[in-house]
Amino acid sequence: PFAINNFIHARYALGAGVFATVLVFFINAVAIHFSRQPPIPFVLLLLPMFAAMAVSMRTQGIHGAFWAFPAILFFYFVMPRRTAAMASAAVFIVSTSLGAYFVAVDISIRYAVALVLTIVIINVILNVIVKLQNKLLDQSIRDPLTGAFNRRHMVTCLSQAVERSGRMGAPAAVLLFDIDRFKDINDQFGHVAGDQVLIAIVPLL
Repeated sequence: PFAINNFIHARYALGAGVFATVLVFFINAVAIHFSRQPPIPFVLLLLPMFAAMAVSMRTQGIHGAFWAFPAILFFYFVMPRRTAAMASAAVFIVSTSLGAYFVAVDISIRYAVALVLTIVIINVILNVIVKLQNKLLDQSIRDPLTGAFNRRHMVTCLSQAVERSGRMGAPAAVLLFDIDRFKDINDQFGHVAGDQVLIAIVPLL
């Protein structure tokens, strides 16, 4: 709709930039739908976006720069975090420079502060999500008593070992341990003592 609207109002360069961006979305979406790698790197969207932003700010003022906010959010969804940070920095530099040139310096400064706050908040939220994700992953593959990896992780490791062995001929082995008279420990000293034995043995293994 935005591309069509710009073409109707004779803003052909802006319409072409929006259309190119949508076309990249469409091509990559089709690839993802068929479980393939997106053929066009999302970072290439910076080129038509910068062009569209320049034309938009020249014709519509600071309103043309507001698209930087959803664009930066989008970067962090589809790009590796470091790449997204670099792309966000590029958008920040280009959009604030264009704002100072086409609009006004004071408005550009306010816009820059809002954009920086948006980037900082996105990164703070991502840090929280990554920490929670790592904690959840750790809880799902470790025994809460001993900290040893559990059966779920063992199955994953065995599958990887079999795959490596078949692909590269890498040797693989499974070593099994048994704690002698463990039942006697539980019966004589109680399950708490048995737990302590397990906790002490895991680092040795």
